[in-house]
Amino acid sequence: RPSGGRVDVAGLIAITVASAGVVLAVTWGGHEYSWFSGHVLGAAFVGLAGIVAVLAVEARAEQPVLPLDLFRNRAVVSSFAVLFLAMGAVMMATLNFVPLFLQIVQGRSASSSGLLLLPMLLPSIGVALATGAWTSKGSRFRPVMIAGTGLLALACVLMATIGTGSSPWVTAGCMVAVGAGIGLLFQTPIVLVQNSAPAAEVGAATGAGTFTRTIGGAIGVGALGALFTSTFASSLGSAALPGGADASSLTPDALAGLSTAAHAAVVSAVADGTTALFWGAAVAAALALVAALAVPGQRA
Repeated sequence: RPSGGRVDVAGLIAITVASAGVVLAVTWGGHEYSWFSGHVLGAAFVGLAGIVAVLAVEARAEQPVLPLDLFRNRAVVSSFAVLFLAMGAVMMATLNFVPLFLQIVQGRSASSSGLLLLPMLLPSIGVALATGAWTSKGSRFRPVMIAGTGLLALACVLMATIGTGSSPWVTAGCMVAVGAGIGLLFQTPIVLVQNSAPAAEVGAATGAGTFTRTIGGAIGVGALGALFTSTFASSLGSAALPGGADASSLTPDALAGLSTAAHAAVVSAVADGTTALFWGAAVAAALALVAALAVPGQRA
């Protein structure tokens, strides 16, 4: 970008306020407060006001931190959507809630549940490396993004079918599918953004893409976590959790003192919450697939 211009301080402040308001509203809603509480509605109002301020400030900025003309580029907008939905919401929700399922439903320890994420993490790394090598030779990014989002949507549907009777091998197989879908999308959308943005705005576009993925993760964990929590509470019914614990703080040790019936109720509730979460994640991945289909057929 041209040097010597003013730093877009107003734009940075507006983006920060907008992001904080939206993230707080989604994080608080269904967790700390009800969705229609004053706290959540107030945070949502701040977020909406911040978005309006971003549009107004960035439209007049000499060197905007978020150039609005990027949103007239279909490839960039589609890539942002994939980053937000797939690499933000779906990936981060999976990383946050699968260990809970492994610990409570399948009885794994905290350390082993982390290791049991390897069936998802290792394929994602391997597929990402292979995809990077393939696309660097001039292959089209659009088919990779379609394949990645489609596979991720299918993998989320498979994850939604696991429950109290699922074997560790079935769970691992579903996680491999999730990891492969993530691997196809690990770098493809952000590289497409870099190749599609005007040369003078590549830095801003890259930063916006990374920020979009981060915000998508925060909002996705909050929204899908609220879906998990509400389903968990509904399934658990009147059964009491030990020591005032909530769904996110459950561990096998915390459940050790429960009666057999209460323990089974908690395990079933966590399984039901996980199912609901992955159905929600499947919807998010399907929307990412729609965005990938909107990417123009061009070579990077």
